[in-house]
Amino acid sequence: MNKELFFLKLFNVNSEIFLGGLLKTDLLGIPVDFKYVEPIKPTKLQKILYGKSLEHFINFELISKNLLNEVSENSLVFVDDLLIFEFHEKENVVFLSLFKDKVELPDKDQRIIEFKKNENEYLVTLGNLNYRLKFKAQPSEELQNLIIEATENFELLEPFSRISEALEHIWQNSSK
Repeated sequence: MNKELFFLKLFNVNSEIFLGGLLKTDLLGIPVDFKYVEPIKPTKLQKILYGKSLEHFINFELISKNLLNEVSENSLVFVDDLLIFEFHEKENVVFLSLFKDKVELPDKDQRIIEFKKNENEYLVTLGNLNYRLKFKAQPSEELQNLIIEATENFELLEPFSRISEALEHIWQNSSK
């Protein structure tokens, strides 16, 4: 398993302009690389021809697949969108859908680390935060240890905020 983490984020502006970004970090959450797809604004003709499938086509065929070409084997890709999780499979790449659970434990010094299985979803308690991770298959011990190591260093959902902010910056500068 690679010691790098990937965070894939899709971003749209009023369902009219679409962008996506892939942030690669080390296990401390420090950026190693950032790739993005320039803003895509579908034409009126494309909207007519693609109909309701336009957003799916742009997000998955044009943006996600393009960005995921940058991901090497034995990588870990976090997504914050179940649709990305459901529609992507890449050989020897582990996709995890990541959500912060609404319940926070009161004691910040508490270091509970456990993976509780619920179908193909896992409740992972690390410190005072609960995460819901959705895996396509049972996570290996090596993968669990990698996730634990990363969460001891930074909050796993935080990179998605950075990507969103970067994509918004890209969009605003491209529309000038």
